[in-house]
Parts: sequence; structure tokens; C-alpha cells
Amino acid sequence: MELVPQIRNAVRALIVQDGQVLLLKKDGYASGGIRYALPGGGQEAG
Repeated sequence: MELVPQIRNAVRALIVQDGQVLLLKKDGYASGGIRYALPGGGQEAG
């Protein structure tokens, strides 16, 4: 079985104010790690 990733449209924003960058902290992954992402959203197909 071949796994083909789905392509999803998304938009992200780079927000800088007073030399600081706005990031979203995402945790709770199975690996126990923490990830950071730019704010934004995705568009579901259909």
C-alpha cells in the first residue's frame, strides 16, 4: 500500500512586534515533544 500525502491549502502569518515573533506552542504529541508554529489555518477539501 502506497501512502500519498494529501495536499491542503493553508495560510500562515508572520507577526513581528517590538522585535518579538508570535508563535503557537503545540504539545501533546505521542513523542512527548513540543512544536512551534506560525498562526494561521487550513482549508479542508470540498
